[in-house]
Amino acid sequence: MAELSSFGEWLKRQRKAGGWTQEQLARQLSCSTITLRKIEAEERRPSAQIVERLAEILRIPSNERNAFLHFARGDWKSAPAGQIEDAPWRLSSGFPRSNVPVPPTALIGREQEITDLRAYLFDPGTRLVTLIGPPGIGKTRLSVEVAREVRPDFTHGVFFVALAPLEDPNLVASIISQTLGLRETQNQPPLEKLKAGIGDKQIFVILDNVEHLIGEVATLVSELLLTCPHLKIFTTSREALRVPGEWLYPVPSLDVPEESLSTDVETASHFAALRLFAERARAVRPDFALNAGNIQAVTSICAQLDGLPLAIELIAARTRLLSPESLLERLDDQVTLYADGMRATPARQKTLHNAITWSYNLLSREEQEVFVRLSVFSGGFTLEAAESMFSHAITNKPVSELITLLLDKSLLQRASDREARGVPRFSMLVTIQQFALECLRQMQVEEEMRDRHFDYFLGFAERADQYLHGSEQVEWMDHLEVELDNFRSALSWSMDKPSAESALRLAGALGTFWSLRAYWSEGANWLDQALSKAWQENNQLEKLARSRALYHRADLAHQLDQLDTLKTSAEAALALSRAVEDHWGVAYSRAMIGVYLRRTGEPLASKEHFEQSLNEFHNLNDVWAESFVLVWLAGISWMLGTTRAEYLAMKQRGIACARRSGDRDLLARWLDDSALDFLAERNWDQAENLVNEAEQVFAEIGSASGTNLLHIHRAMILLGRGNYEAARAILQKSLEYFLQAGEKNQQSQILSFLLFIADLQNDTRSALEYAYKCRELQMEVHVKHSVGITLVLGRLLYQQGDVESGKQYMLQSLTSVRSDPDYWWPLDYVFGHLAMLFVDKQTQLAVHFYALAESISSKRPQDFMDALTPLYKDRLLSAVRAKLSEAEFTAAWEAGLKMTNEGALDLALKAVEEI
Repeated sequence: MAELSSFGEWLKRQRKAGGWTQEQLARQLSCSTITLRKIEAEERRPSAQIVERLAEILRIPSNERNAFLHFARGDWKSAPAGQIEDAPWRLSSGFPRSNVPVPPTALIGREQEITDLRAYLFDPGTRLVTLIGPPGIGKTRLSVEVAREVRPDFTHGVFFVALAPLEDPNLVASIISQTLGLRETQNQPPLEKLKAGIGDKQIFVILDNVEHLIGEVATLVSELLLTCPHLKIFTTSREALRVPGEWLYPVPSLDVPEESLSTDVETASHFAALRLFAERARAVRPDFALNAGNIQAVTSICAQLDGLPLAIELIAARTRLLSPESLLERLDDQVTLYADGMRATPARQKTLHNAITWSYNLLSREEQEVFVRLSVFSGGFTLEAAESMFSHAITNKPVSELITLLLDKSLLQRASDREARGVPRFSMLVTIQQFALECLRQMQVEEEMRDRHFDYFLGFAERADQYLHGSEQVEWMDHLEVELDNFRSALSWSMDKPSAESALRLAGALGTFWSLRAYWSEGANWLDQALSKAWQENNQLEKLARSRALYHRADLAHQLDQLDTLKTSAEAALALSRAVEDHWGVAYSRAMIGVYLRRTGEPLASKEHFEQSLNEFHNLNDVWAESFVLVWLAGISWMLGTTRAEYLAMKQRGIACARRSGDRDLLARWLDDSALDFLAERNWDQAENLVNEAEQVFAEIGSASGTNLLHIHRAMILLGRGNYEAARAILQKSLEYFLQAGEKNQQSQILSFLLFIADLQNDTRSALEYAYKCRELQMEVHVKHSVGITLVLGRLLYQQGDVESGKQYMLQSLTSVRSDPDYWWPLDYVFGHLAMLFVDKQTQLAVHFYALAESISSKRPQDFMDALTPLYKDRLLSAVRAKLSEAEFTAAWEAGLKMTNEGALDLALKAVEEI
């Protein structure tokens, strides 16, 4: 049974999990904010009435409400026993993951619709439901309410994916992956990554407003349902997807009394349309209430609006200025309310269009001009953006005042859930935005506004890029994140332009953002589109923009394990940077070539490139870039045998540069790297301190990738302290993350650790499984490095009894090592595993190999993996001591120390062939 916290603390967690402020929850509980604040602070107990209302809001099962009352009243011990052991309200872990938005107002009506849709969700034979209906019918709002209700029922999460801002159908899978937290990596189609990431998880996804992407969404949904057996999908659309397994749910209008029948105040609550009108009217006019004098007018308004929620909300907001009777009179005067001359258009769609038209016609000229221009934004906008783009055209009134007026008239809404750093943000409902965009086109100013939109967000991205490696990194990353839909829209617009310069500049300006936020696949896609456009080789500005796009593409190629693209992009960037005399670009491109050489097994050549790049960055006085290069250079230099003093000096310089730059991400990676030095010394406490500090920094900047990398080193600390099971558990958790992310390098590293643990625990079956997977990954990413894991795989197969297969793998590994003596191989690792192979049947030979391994290890720089070798050593020496006398052991050890590497490899090949 989960450990209990105080009721106040529990309530606070549930409120935050539900996305409510104290004010919002207090309104639902019909109590004051001060009262709720005191309850959460344990300064007072809630009344029985508040507890009863809270139980309804949090959907506490009826058979548990008596126990819940005791819990809330502070008398937990007297609660009835036997009925609450697994009650969900007692768990401190909260709900499964979800990004479902929290609506600012309560949903009026829809009880039957919610019941129907819940039944669909819990029917095993129903996996895809499309909520269809005209704009403004409430499809999105209804789907959100259902999602909020069923959150506890989907183990792996409930997710809301807003597709309305998306213009490029090729990004649908990427956007869904990002929403689900499945970061995109590798050179693999986004749909395949999405299918692998969801797998057999129990997930509920809402794809909202899919009509403009219906072909792409239909294909994607079909693929997902075929391969993800526990996935449930809702889509909202004006039309069906028309795919196998789809269930259509037409969302009805709200109930409205027949106008021919008399309606009184007592029966008004039976009709959701009237309740909605009254609720929204009170929001703008607190003294409004349905009464005998206005009930018929309100009924007529709702009936003429066909019970459409959006239309009702728009017109109810006008009660701030007009009585329901006056509203009805004006509504009747609108001869175009029901017909606009369009053919084959559903009546309700006409009604909504005309309702918006009516509200639009009531605006002043300045309000109309701002309203239609705001339609170019995707995913919302800030006041600064609107003022920057429209102040030139709107001169009679400040843009900020006009936006306030539109907000008051419900044509805009506050997008509080998408604000960054407290900067107010506004948006339009999708159907209203579509209407405004139609007006913009009729005014023939769309191209001008799209160009202004592009110019603003290009300037925004280029300004932000200057801060992404400094002390304001986190703040600017948040600002870029919230504008992501606007950047996508601007990029799409730039791709249709004849010149490549605009597309190259914007895609390049976002390159660091793509990299830091791990939107690698999407960033690579935009950069590839920009780089594929025809460009003017004699245009210096375009050449500079192209060189920057190329070196950012090289960086993303490194993250995505696209080594060929890394090489070609970095080399092309270097040539162009030289041509335009971009010294920073030259140094960075050279560093990316160094990354390629390091990853393809050429450490000496890689070191030369990094050293040259470091000198160039030092001359440019760029401390961030110096630190970035030193991360690579220190590791390569240590591997190639630099002195410990030189190595530590290099690291101290790198850390100092990182601190001076203010780049939190880079600093965290340096802290983690420094932890490895203490791991090598088996100083677990100091290593843990650094890992903890790095983890805190990664949490501050929202880097899930960085946090999961730290788990690998935390597992090493646990191993060093003898806690094998805890180490295995944390590695499995990290492996799941990197499998979803598709990062093969990290997967292979984690698998090698899991193999190590399983081998030490004599869990041969698991060890073999890890070895096969690890070898497959390493063969894909860096073929030469796979010889070590190939040797271990062969040893495990041999020891399990598969002699022939084991021999073949071991011979393959040893032949590769013997045929390439100039390559840096971990020979002590090779001889150590050979010792383990022969310890039972050729014990003296095993001692020869282990003595040589120890000798090699003592002469090379210590590596963090050396921290774990005593675990193998203890196991090996224990077996050896049981078979050899002290004299036999000493003689075998001394003979091993006299062997050369080449001679030992020849002996190993012969011995393996003969087993």
